[in-house]
Parts: sequence; C-alpha cells; structure tokens
Amino acid sequence: ADVDRVKNTNTVEALKSIKEAQKKSQDAQAKADGTKPTLDESERTRKDAERLMTENSGNFGNTDADLQNKIAALENQADMLSLREVNEKVCGDAIDETTPCEQAKCGRAGCYSGTPQTLQCGGLGCDGALTVAATAKERAEKADAALQKVEEAARTLLDEVRRAKVDADGAKTSAQNALDRAKEV
Repeated sequence: ADVDRVKNTNTVEALKSIKEAQKKSQDAQAKADGTKPTLDESERTRKDAERLMTENSGNFGNTDADLQNKIAALENQADMLSLREVNEKVCGDAIDETTPCEQAKCGRAGCYSGTPQTLQCGGLGCDGALTVAATAKERAEKADAALQKVEEAARTLLDEVRRAKVDADGAKTSAQNALDRAKEV
C-alpha cells in the first residue's frame, strides 16, 4: 500500500518538498555555525573565571577568617571597656554605666535631662574635664569683658589726652603770640 502511494505521489511536489527541507536544513546549519564565535567566547570566559577562582580560592577563605578574627578581637576590647574611667575624667565621678543617673552626683555618660535633652555631666563639686572646661570658658569670657572695659577706658583717656594736647597747643600759640607782641612794644 505504501509503495502504491509513493508511486502515485507527484514527483514535482516531492522534489519541491525535498528542496524546502534542504533549505531549512542549510539555514539551521548556518544559524548553528553563527553561534560558534559566541560559544567560543563563552568558553574562554568560563575558563578564565575558573582559573581566577582556583588562583584566589584560598584568599577568600583567609579574608573571611581574618575579618572574623578582627571582629572578635574588637568585640573583646569593647567588652573590656568600662565607662568608670571616662566618667571620672569627663564628669568628675568614678561611676560605671550601671549607676542610675539620679545617684550620679556629677552625672555620667548616657544621663540626659531637660528639653531639649542635654548631657548631665559635671557641675558644682565635680572636677572632671567638662566642669574645668566650663569654668575656664566662664573665666575667659569674664577676662574678655574686663579687657573690653579697659580698652574702652584707654580710648576715653586717649581722647582726653588728645583734647588736652589740642588745648595746650592752643595755649602755647596764644602765649607765643602774646610774647611776640610784648617784644614789639
């Protein structure tokens, strides 16, 4: 039955169908051949990446381990820090961060009061750096005010001296004129 069907098939149509199939096959081959440069480039990139990963694989682990060790060391240092010494030097009272703010006569780091919130640190009877600095600032401002008063007084005195000189120069001129007239007589 298949043989009869093949015999009865139009030879022209069969040839046309074969040529179309051949054309599709050739187009597919050309398309496949056209991807070769892309595939070659992809393979080179993959090999370069694999080579770099192999060369540097030890570095990634070391870097991560180094960072973890540094973080652990910093955490240990932070755990050993106490604000007692800082509070004593800055606020004037050797207390740690566990002392409630109300019980800290000189205040401490982390104690705030008022609105807007201001650091509660130092004050009367406290000899920390903050109190010493505030006292020094106050004294400097007073000294500046006193210097301004002295400068104003010096300007006033200078003005008075200048007026006295002008008056003296006028009196000298008058006296000289009187002497000159007396000599003429």
